[in-house]
Amino acid sequence: MKKLISFWIAKLPKKKWAAFCVLFLAALAYCHSSFIFVYEIENGHLSGAMYPMMEESWDHPRLKKLAEDEHLLQVIFPGATEFEKILLLRKWTRSQWNGDGKPFYYPPWDAIEILRLARSYGNKAFCAQYAIVFLQSCLAVGIPARYVDLPGHFVVEIWSNEYNKWVIMDPTRDVHFRKGEDALDGIDLCNAYWRDRWQDIYKVDSNRTPTPIVKEDIAVYRDYSILLHNDQLTLPMVLSVNGQERVMTLEKDYQTYPHLSRDKVGFSANIIGWSQEGQNGQSPGKSRSTDPDDFRFFMNQVVIDVVSKNSENGQIKLAFRGSNSTSFQSFMLMKDDSGIWRESAPNVIYPLAPGVNCISVRVKTRFGRVGKRAYVRIYYKKNWFNNIFANPQDTVLYSKT
Repeated sequence: MKKLISFWIAKLPKKKWAAFCVLFLAALAYCHSSFIFVYEIENGHLSGAMYPMMEESWDHPRLKKLAEDEHLLQVIFPGATEFEKILLLRKWTRSQWNGDGKPFYYPPWDAIEILRLARSYGNKAFCAQYAIVFLQSCLAVGIPARYVDLPGHFVVEIWSNEYNKWVIMDPTRDVHFRKGEDALDGIDLCNAYWRDRWQDIYKVDSNRTPTPIVKEDIAVYRDYSILLHNDQLTLPMVLSVNGQERVMTLEKDYQTYPHLSRDKVGFSANIIGWSQEGQNGQSPGKSRSTDPDDFRFFMNQVVIDVVSKNSENGQIKLAFRGSNSTSFQSFMLMKDDSGIWRESAPNVIYPLAPGVNCISVRVKTRFGRVGKRAYVRIYYKKNWFNNIFANPQDTVLYSKT
């Protein structure tokens, strides 16, 4: 055998022999090596907003009472998806009264009080009251929402985990807006108005019926602004009534509220307006921003950090960070696109299988809603010689995740 090997070695030219040795040693080193390579991470977005949002407490007693009195969980129960539940809630809001344009008593920003006055005293309100009832109903069932101030109109934006963005909802007109498969936010509509790119936008009612818009349908979005707080139950809105400031708290006699046929009423709030390129005729008295991050800050996001890698044991340590999840409950983890999600600690030691591994994580809120999926893909190369010389009685211990 030695003579035969020597014979073939002698037959090889020196250069080819050297190349053969190099390849053989490289292959041997590869077979003997073990390594972990993280080749793809898809993280959620970090909030880049310069203006913090002051949010109402999810535990506020008035929100709980609103949900119980109005049976809101039953209202949204038929919805198969989160977005369908939001549309059911919007349709329910719009059905509570028909604004008739008559002067009315201006109530506090409290959905229960607004509904009481509309039902018991015919105090039929306008767009602001539809927006208040809809927004607080959203909060009552765990859907983040914020007020949108427009020229002569008042609407709401809700956070959609399905679209991973804020989406305009107009409860007065019972519509949202869609372009292709995407639901639109306020910047989308403002941009479409000023750039004259509205032709492929549809308004969609609560029955999911789309109707092509005319430009006038989005004229109110020519100056888009958001209120930076929705906590009017905790910190009641301050109105200007006939030039005097008045804190709008609940009163036993509704006739003590400002009456629009008698009193001059206005409100001021912490508002930030979007400055669109080419825009003119901006409403005065607002802070302005050209940074879309101030309006499009993402909620219920996850950021995955690779803490350490142990190629000898075939383990990787990961840490998960929830970003801008105000009703956070836990992380949910899925292994290798199995479709099975399980609750996870914020730090895990994950045992890798040879080859490609995928670990997906998302936020779960206290209301059972889940955020956008973040994931990491990892390639693990095991020392093949360990398989040859391994003791059959060896046991691999997997970390609990």
